[in-house]
Amino acid sequence: MYGDRLASFFIKNARRLGVLYVVFYCKIWLPGSGWQHYDSGGAKCGDSPSADHTNHVHLSVY
Repeated sequence: MYGDRLASFFIKNARRLGVLYVVFYCKIWLPGSGWQHYDSGGAKCGDSPSADHTNHVHLSVY
């Protein structure tokens, strides 16, 4: 899946890219703690593709 590869790229290059966090497929990655469950407020993962980030990778940089 392209999103998996893209999220992996951002994580592998987090320091160089200045990544604050990555959100993808109901999970959030933070530099200090790795992957954790991401709660968008939906009933279950996939109920809201945009809010759950199942249809895109969300990247935050500084």
